[in-house]
Amino acid sequence: MPAEPTEDIPASLPDAYWEWRAGRLGRITDALEEKLILYAVGPPSALRILDAGCGDAVLAVALAQRGAAVTGVDANSRMLAGRARALASGVTVDLLQGDMRTLPFADGSFDVVLATTVLCFVDDTPRAVEEMVRVLRPGGRLVIGELGRWSLWAAKRRVSGWLGSRV
Repeated sequence: MPAEPTEDIPASLPDAYWEWRAGRLGRITDALEEKLILYAVGPPSALRILDAGCGDAVLAVALAQRGAAVTGVDANSRMLAGRARALASGVTVDLLQGDMRTLPFADGSFDVVLATTVLCFVDDTPRAVEEMVRVLRPGGRLVIGELGRWSLWAAKRRVSGWLGSRV
């Protein structure tokens, strides 16, 4: 389970994201998301995992703590504040700023590629998925977790956006 937000979420993250993550719903969502992703990945020990759209590296650190070699990529350099989380957790996670549509890795570089609630922020989703598949080894596992267009969560985000939220 993620640490308490006051210890876990760096102040350098975008304000709206930080506020959501620090809230009760954000903490509950993080815990549930982590449990589901870890289940979908399976035993991560010795796997090479790419967390595409890694955000502040909550999942990347959780996977590294379980023995995976994790690389995280995020387009927003402020989201890469997860480096502090990895250091505090005593694990190594390679975090890079980059674009999911043009991943800087060779074909077949990863055993598992994750994309968790990030494709909704990517302009060219088909291209991002092509890139994730390209860097996935043959027989590897692609794990995508995304909001359903008509879910209550997505509806709340749409209404928040209409009311001026940047998230």
